[in-house]
Amino acid sequence: MKKLISTNPAKNYEVIGSVDISSSQEIKEKVSLANKAKNYWKDLGLIKRLALLKNLYLKFKKQTEQIAQNITQEMGMPITQSRLLDVGDGLRYFKWYLENAEKYLQPEITFQKNSINHSVYYEPIGSVAVIAVDEKHR
Repeated sequence: MKKLISTNPAKNYEVIGSVDISSSQEIKEKVSLANKAKNYWKDLGLIKRLALLKNLYLKFKKQTEQIAQNITQEMGMPITQSRLLDVGDGLRYFKWYLENAEKYLQPEITFQKNSINHSVYYEPIGSVAVIAVDEKHR
């Protein structure tokens, strides 16, 4: 099986670790499972989703130092930058969204005239994916 190798650019690309690369079939299965979970997630409602996300936020917050250390190793950046910007800013954004989600995710009436109402509902939309490749070190 192919592996994705994680290296430290600040230490001459010393290998930090590796993970298996999913096959096309495994990716299809994972996306299918994620799409099935979307309906469960949607049915929880905003308040229960926020409670689960708050627990996740607290877990990330407890792991701040380890996450910063990992970022420093993989990115080769100073630990102070990892702590303050990558982890610190990430947690601040996460907290802001937790605190403001109810306000911004409420259904919104965009047009109303006589008996005509147009509304926008904010709901989970399903799976998304990001594929990042460093061509230089591939």
